[in-house]
Amino acid sequence: MIIGVAGAQSGRFTSITPDGNVVATIMSEQGVEEILTPLTSNVTIGMIILSIAAFIYFKGYKTQKSKVADNMIEKERLTKNHWIALAGVLLFIFCVIALGLDAGLVAISIAMLLLISGISDEKEAFQNIPWNTILMVTGVGLLMNIVKETGGIDILVGTIGDFSNYATIMGMSSFVGGFMSWFSSTLGVVIPTLAPTVSDLAEVIGNNTNETGLLSTMIVGSSSAAFSPASSAGGLILSTIIGDRQFGEKFNSNKLFVTLFGFSIVMPLLNSVLAITGIFNLFN
Repeated sequence: MIIGVAGAQSGRFTSITPDGNVVATIMSEQGVEEILTPLTSNVTIGMIILSIAAFIYFKGYKTQKSKVADNMIEKERLTKNHWIALAGVLLFIFCVIALGLDAGLVAISIAMLLLISGISDEKEAFQNIPWNTILMVTGVGLLMNIVKETGGIDILVGTIGDFSNYATIMGMSSFVGGFMSWFSSTLGVVIPTLAPTVSDLAEVIGNNTNETGLLSTMIVGSSSAAFSPASSAGGLILSTIIGDRQFGEKFNSNKLFVTLFGFSIVMPLLNSVLAITGIFNLFN
């Protein structure tokens, strides 16, 4: 599951994802544009390293074939409505990436067209809208404006700058991101807190410190620690395994908690050291 989540982490910062739009908005306010493509490339490098480490750490090479795999799973054929919905998704991706249109406006427009075509029940569709995510993104934007106006960003930049120099800033940024993510959400807390500091922090450190590299190391560190059971991804993994009928009896919840937390400590420390080498700053 960790490797699967790491794959999802690699692709979460694109122009068609909520995470990518949050990052792009925060960075554009600092005068940093076109950051999502190099950011995605740098984060992918970090997640590849994490996946290899997870495979070794959890002894993936000793995995035995599950008895469930022997059972035949009935395959469901795609209906006309499924194909229409998939066409809508492809149209959305084309409009955002190829035509450069606003992702939110395009998504709403295509969704309304699909509802008008009658391929889905509109009441059920509206009920399944992730209102919590929408409120979180809106609330985070309001919170960070308040923090910025009250000087909180300047204090955070000064604190990190006092403990860093040009040689260590990448590693320090990765560690700070990882430390915060042990007990909080990357999108809900870490990014809204650290991303607004990138430009000012680069200016404080000097020596042409790259903003994309700084943000990449922060996110790699945060994503590496997200597997803590007290964080979002780790909590989801823990609850999924314990709640599964097959694996719930096989794994001890306390032992699994400690194992996940140990992994979430080792990886941010490892990536902080690797960040100093510049491996997460290859694309900018």
